[in-house]
Amino acid sequence: MWSPTGGRVQSIDGLRGVAALLVVLFHLHEAISRSASGWLWAPFDWVARNGFLGVDIFFVISGYVIALSVNKGDASPSYFGRFIIRRSIRLDPPYWLAILLELALLHVTLRLFPAVTVSLPSTPQLLSHLVYAQELLGHGSVIPIFWTLCYEIQFYAFFVGLVVVQASLPSALRRPSLTALICAALFILSLWTRYWPPAGLPHGLAIDRWYQFFVGALTYRAVSAPGRLGALVAAWVAVAVAVVAAGAPVIQFLAIAVSVLLVVASRDLWVGRVLAARPLRYLGIISYSLYLYHSSVGWRFVSLVQQRVPGPWSAPLALGVYLVGILGTIAFSAALWWLIERPCIRLSQRIRLPLRAGTAAPIPPH
Repeated sequence: MWSPTGGRVQSIDGLRGVAALLVVLFHLHEAISRSASGWLWAPFDWVARNGFLGVDIFFVISGYVIALSVNKGDASPSYFGRFIIRRSIRLDPPYWLAILLELALLHVTLRLFPAVTVSLPSTPQLLSHLVYAQELLGHGSVIPIFWTLCYEIQFYAFFVGLVVVQASLPSALRRPSLTALICAALFILSLWTRYWPPAGLPHGLAIDRWYQFFVGALTYRAVSAPGRLGALVAAWVAVAVAVVAAGAPVIQFLAIAVSVLLVVASRDLWVGRVLAARPLRYLGIISYSLYLYHSSVGWRFVSLVQQRVPGPWSAPLALGVYLVGILGTIAFSAALWWLIERPCIRLSQRIRLPLRAGTAAPIPPH
């Protein structure tokens, strides 16, 4: 599971690659299905139609990785500030470039296809994207999938903030039992808002997916040291009970399945090697760029072909467009990873995070 070089968790990279590919398969499948039906073999069709669940995988992975990255940190206000700046340098430039690319493509669409109805984002909407608050402020995202990035930022800030606040409390308030009680209450609140959403819950508030992120954090805690599986098992049970009680689809057990897979991969060499297969690892490394740009590149490629070749499409044509769209999206994302994301990662790593006395530098966040 652990890379002998570079300090990356290879199985995490591989699983992230699976999640990113699922999202790409879903959106391009959705686009092509406007022009064709019954064009994909049933098992692959089921996977593609449910590819949106890659987001659930991402949220669990994020909890694992952030718990890993802060494990040896000196929980102080300075740590919180440096962590946020570091994540901003890592995430923001590719994100802003994706927004600029989308704006450019919208203008090109209006010029080349005046009959196509598209609307340009307003200035307040664009400005709200700078702080990932567009969903909370009710503007909506320039690219619909960006709601997940708003959630991720809330997860990072809230989790690291909790760690810092807990460390600054008087010793009487830092008892493990009290910390566990607060975490359990937040976990149950998250499950409640996810499966029984109350009226008036602010749109874009990440509490309804917090349980997935926290399952990931508990998974890291369980695999990092022996004897820590109890809290994770309790979280699995709570999720299972909520899914069953709410009558939710079986696929909603996915957060548990991902967590179990990570635990097994940490102990089973064969499973870890499968997840760490080179193609999956590569997709995992470029997954952020793949996630950011696949809609603007892959979806629009499909839409362009649909403008030139009106449907209905034959199965071979639909499959051909699908494969070209996927491969083209991967190639574009790989280029942008090299040109934009990779330099941002290196720059962000220059910001050193304060560590607890006597600890070595942690693995950099992925």
